[in-house]
Amino acid sequence: MNMALSLLRLKIYSLALAALIIFFLLNGCTFLRGSKAALQSTDHFLVSLDDPRILYEPGAEHHAEIIASFLPEAIQKVEEKQYRSFSSPVQVYI
Repeated sequence: MNMALSLLRLKIYSLALAALIIFFLLNGCTFLRGSKAALQSTDHFLVSLDDPRILYEPGAEHHAEIIASFLPEAIQKVEEKQYRSFSSPVQVYI
């Protein structure tokens, strides 16, 4: 019985490891790049003059302006679909 249980555990661990390997292979560098970006400081981001909820890196002013033009409508649509408002103010980092 112990041998059967050990074999079952080995199969489960092997399947879990295979799933993790497939996950990393399919996501490639995107997963690592996103993880790295999440750990970096945002102290150098600038606040958009068009909408203070938008913070952007130097050089991304044009993108901040574009996003500022449709952010209020986008937030409203999401809140309508979720049937409630966001629990804290929305901030967008570019």
